[in-house]
Amino acid sequence: MNKSFAGVLSLVLVFLLSACSATQSKSYQEEVPPRVISTEFLLPKEIDPHHKTTLKIKLAQGSKALKSADQAVFAISKAASGEQIGEIAAKHEGKGVYSAETIFHENGVYDIQVHAKAGDMRVMPIKRVIVGDVSHQELESLDGHKKDDESGREHHH
Repeated sequence: MNKSFAGVLSLVLVFLLSACSATQSKSYQEEVPPRVISTEFLLPKEIDPHHKTTLKIKLAQGSKALKSADQAVFAISKAASGEQIGEIAAKHEGKGVYSAETIFHENGVYDIQVHAKAGDMRVMPIKRVIVGDVSHQELESLDGHKKDDESGREHHH
């Protein structure tokens, strides 16, 4: 009797354990894949040196505004040299819009890159801006090195 009871008990345990693993596999498959973060720069048309400038970017996942990004940072660098000027943490204004204020101290062409992260998704779009007066020679030298959010330079993880 003990052998048959042990056999039945073993069979019941096998069924219970297999049911648990099937449930776990099913719930794992039902997880929603992360949505890509979409971006839209909201920058002033003209930026003057030595004046406070508000940098903004709108972040969304799917059709919903991203209201709780894990990270939103503006990184500013000189376009010609790539020299980084600084990084500024952005604050959520509402409706997926993140902003930061800065002052550009010189005329020139700058690249503004946003590092945004939500969960496992990260994007790093770049937008090129002109601050103040820039010579035609400087513009021409940069013409072949265009960087902006529509140039395919967005980076998704």
